Amino acid sequence: MSDKRTGITVFSGGTAANSLVDVFNRIIEKKNCQLNYIIPISDNGGSSSELIRFIGGPSVGDIRSRLVRLIPNPFNDQEKAALKALFEYRLPGDPSKARNEWLDIVEARHLLWAYISSPKRELIRSILNTLNLEIVKRARPTSTFNFAEASIGNMFLTGARIFSGSFESAIYLLSMICSIPPNVNVLPAINSNFTHHISAGLEDGTTIAGQVAISHPSAPTALPDDVKISLATPSFPPLLHGGHGHGAPSFSSAATLHPAAMASIHNSNPPTQHLAVPFSIPTSTTSTASSSSLTTTPTKSFFPSLPSRSGPRARSQTETEDASLPGSLPSLRKQNISFSKSDSDEADQLSARIERVWYINPYGHEIWPNANPKVIDALVARTKMVVYSIGSLWTSIVPSLVLRGVGEAIAGDVEGEEEGGGEDGKVKKVLVLNATIDRETGPKTKPMTATDFVRAVAKAGEQSRRSDPHYHHAQSEDNGSIDDEQEEGRLLRKYVTHLIYLEGQELGGRLARTGNAPKVDVTELEGLGIKCVLVEGRVQEDGKEVRYDERGLGEALEGILDE
Repeated sequence: MSDKRTGITVFSGGTAANSLVDVFNRIIEKKNCQLNYIIPISDNGGSSSELIRFIGGPSVGDIRSRLVRLIPNPFNDQEKAALKALFEYRLPGDPSKARNEWLDIVEARHLLWAYISSPKRELIRSILNTLNLEIVKRARPTSTFNFAEASIGNMFLTGARIFSGSFESAIYLLSMICSIPPNVNVLPAINSNFTHHISAGLEDGTTIAGQVAISHPSAPTALPDDVKISLATPSFPPLLHGGHGHGAPSFSSAATLHPAAMASIHNSNPPTQHLAVPFSIPTSTTSTASSSSLTTTPTKSFFPSLPSRSGPRARSQTETEDASLPGSLPSLRKQNISFSKSDSDEADQLSARIERVWYINPYGHEIWPNANPKVIDALVARTKMVVYSIGSLWTSIVPSLVLRGVGEAIAGDVEGEEEGGGEDGKVKKVLVLNATIDRETGPKTKPMTATDFVRAVAKAGEQSRRSDPHYHHAQSEDNGSIDDEQEEGRLLRKYVTHLIYLEGQELGGRLARTGNAPKVDVTELEGLGIKCVLVEGRVQEDGKEVRYDERGLGEALEGILDE
């Protein structure tokens, strides 16, 4: 193995793993090595959802979140503190107030610019104004941009991508402005100027389209509108979102039928609606002088069927002009600006465990995107330790693992070494186990265990390898079904060699007894050849939530790196 393998590569999402940034920073400072964060671009929630709907392009929220978190501690540096405040800033929730404040920012009248030097201010403003021009150009009577809760950092990355025509150039520009250390890279799992979405298949056969629908379902957010939509509107053709046609998946309520389509489907002969017109073809040319207005008799309308309405009709997702391709799944075109991350509501629990996650095109068909070449290069040439961070397993970690090339890059280092029995120099692959069970790793009646987490990571890696037409797998691994424990252990260790977990998660432990934490069966995992490392937890202020102690977690990772 090359001596260049000294770095650490972390698979993560945005928010949860931000709490571990200081842990990884201390390790690379001590080891003087490279750190790579691999982050998916499939999130269609928050302010990213409105940028995707109106402008198109990749989801930038998690990338922005990590870049801003990586800004060196400002201490007495007012400009760094101001840059962090600017790129973290969100506009108000009221769309009108948000739009006005956005104009104050792009016109340099906002207080956020107070401590930012004029060269950086004008560079940032030029990018924001590039985006603003694009928003103005795309505005239509049927569709306007909703500035509510927009992240300025997300707006900057989108504007920089439009200006340069390159997503990685936009990331580089924000990294340069924020003085991100050169030995830290934030790599999008897919380097693309296009939107990428995911679907999840549950064990009961249900399919869910879109990351928000998988992890945190919510009602779509729209601009304020007081008018009502007539549901019995026969003027639109049925828009089937799934479950019909050859090879089309059967979608859950997260991807439902347009109301107009439902009316058309359930009533094959919908009642004809005519527009009441204030005139008719007169039957006589005689008129009376005493008539103050024209008297009319309703006759057959010259107009086709139109929906009845009392005022300007609100537009649905399928009628508005936006950046989505015609015929795209409406569930992927929603404004998911506001949504809840709470998993306490029993009604929000999934009906069964998630079995698999895959990428889809705008029409819901499965696709197999290639990973960012820089991700593959980092894994193959420079990584000594791979870390699967805390966060959403199925929507933050797995979307990066299933991409073409990633599974081979992770597992390939042991293909030729296990025959010789050598362990020295092999890449360490560490799963940092979540402290709680969430919607994705439930349902609460059948929560995932630590062993299930490991199997999910390995299964995603194998899914990546099998999407490559040139990959040839052994017969014993066919269909991912492995009966022999030794053979299963050999496969799992290609992707996970170590598991880090919190004290109390082991079987019978206090966290395991609550039912809210993944249970760890150390005997089972070690029987599969996976080393288990216990780390002390730190109780949060609310007295309920337990998180990893940063010092303890850092020491555990360093110990694994030095093995």
